[in-house]
Amino acid sequence: MKQHIENFAQYLQEGYQIGQSIDISNLKHYENIVFVGMGWSAMALDLIKTLLDESDSSLPSQVIREYTVPAWVNEKTLMITASYSGNTEETVSAMHHGLAKGATMIALTSGGELKKIADGNHILATMPTGIEPRAAMPYSLGIQLALFEKLGHISDIAPALTRFASRTETNTDRIISETETIAQKIAHRMPFIYSVTNHTAVATRTEQQLQENSRMLCHSHLIPEHNHNELLGRQEGSDIVDVLRMIPATLTDKQSLRITLTRQVLDERNIPQYTIHMEWETLLESILSGIYQADWLSYATAMVRGVDPSGMELIEWLKGELKK
Repeated sequence: MKQHIENFAQYLQEGYQIGQSIDISNLKHYENIVFVGMGWSAMALDLIKTLLDESDSSLPSQVIREYTVPAWVNEKTLMITASYSGNTEETVSAMHHGLAKGATMIALTSGGELKKIADGNHILATMPTGIEPRAAMPYSLGIQLALFEKLGHISDIAPALTRFASRTETNTDRIISETETIAQKIAHRMPFIYSVTNHTAVATRTEQQLQENSRMLCHSHLIPEHNHNELLGRQEGSDIVDVLRMIPATLTDKQSLRITLTRQVLDERNIPQYTIHMEWETLLESILSGIYQADWLSYATAMVRGVDPSGMELIEWLKGELKK
């Protein structure tokens, strides 16, 4: 797992190159997008949806983590279907449901049922095999960044990826040191991950990686929604809960004020708090910064907890039982 995290920027750029080679010349006209995936695949889809919402609000889109697609999906829907194995049960089911409703599909996979259905009949982007699925996330993300750049919905991706790669090379030693310090604090507690709405993908990835790589329970929530419900649960301090904030460099005045006041509430209740800063300028680079740091945090926490961050035995068992 450590090597995969070290190669994050490389995988991202290789995925971008794969995406640039996709032939979209015969893609039908579409008026909305449905993203279909589970786990890390859906998280990458969340990130793309965030960028689309920021750059092209005229194009409705929704991320689906289910066996079916919404009733509004039709022949004017572009369906992006992502599954590393190509056999994710929920994703394959939703794929068939969407195709039956006339949606146009672009599939991102390394093989399996998804590749079998897409190959020769739909647009297919093939990811390299032999990688742990959650470590393959940058490939899927890079492919989609190139794809939606080619479709004209987002722009300036290549310079952003180059800057990200350069900065990771410069900052990785510092990131490892800082995340190792936080890992010592949270490793045997239950972290609550807080970020802001346009960094949903960061909060989700942090939660996923701590759960999967570090084998621990955690929870994520977003500002401002957190302030409307979860804050009331902070009437008493807790000896099992820490708060980890994932904070971008650019905040609105309201976001900044809410974070300050939330910190005050938690301080008054003696709840330990830590912050990871996403330092870079554009929205894409800020999100990538947060995800990269979250991956290192999960690895460091796994080391403190004495667990192997690789392998998915329990999830594979569940998939096997469902298949029976």
